[in-house]
Amino acid sequence: MLGRVIRVVFGFVVARLAAGLTIVLFVTTPVELANTPSNAITDALSANGLLALFAATHSAVFAAPLALIGAAIGEWGAVWRIGPTTPWLGIVIAGLGFLAQYIERRRSAGEHRQQLRVGGLSDHGLRRRA
Repeated sequence: MLGRVIRVVFGFVVARLAAGLTIVLFVTTPVELANTPSNAITDALSANGLLALFAATHSAVFAAPLALIGAAIGEWGAVWRIGPTTPWLGIVIAGLGFLAQYIERRRSAGEHRQQLRVGGLSDHGLRRRA
């Protein structure tokens, strides 16, 4: 039991480190790192490594509750012999994340439209007077 918990925690940490590195490599591409002068390569690698650790910590804060819920449901499914719950759980979590982004995007788009209306009206009034 304890070995399984340690294995899950270790897997979570490795997954978050990989996610942090992936996020940093979108900012600083491997081509940029390859073209870095030889005297500055250690500075560039250490800076990107530190950014990857920061990004991994940040993503772990938001992923930990979902991972805990997923592990609990997966263990519950294993106890009750429901079958492979992990793929379905991943699909549900990804769908919930997509839904949250969609809702936030629609809400921010409405605010953006409102800002455009106000800005357009105020700009129109300034042009008329000038």
